[in-house]
Parts: sequence; structure tokens; C-alpha cells
Amino acid sequence: MGMIWSVLENKNWNDKCKKYLFLLINCLLFCVLGFVAWLIVRQISFETVDWMICFMGYPTFFLGFVGGVVYLCRK
Repeated sequence: MGMIWSVLENKNWNDKCKKYLFLLINCLLFCVLGFVAWLIVRQISFETVDWMICFMGYPTFFLGFVGGVVYLCRK
């Protein structure tokens, strides 16, 4: 998260735009990581689309969005 924020912090944009873009990139990153984890696990079990949504959704919300908001509050 720190690397994403440091790249955005160097841009000449207003703070609101930086924060929205940070949350968007952070959520997309964790969504992709959840999808990759599902691709690995689905070879053994959890092969339905319902599980894919769970593997992508929970990390996106809890780690991406909530974690990003907590990170921004601490900055």
C-alpha cells in the first residue's frame, strides 16, 4: 500500500482525487490477488463461480477497501 501511495503522492493532483484513486487501485489489486488464489485452489476444490466471487470479494472489501481507508486515516 505504501508504494501505491508514494507514487500517487508525487502527482500534482488534489488530495480527494489521490485518495479515490488509491482506494480504486488498492481494491483492484486485492481483487486480482483473490482471483489468482482461486485459480490455484480451484484445481483441488471450490471450482464453482460462487467460490470465485467469494475469493475475489472478501479480500477486495476487507483488505482493499477497509485496509485502504485505515491506511489513509493513519497517513
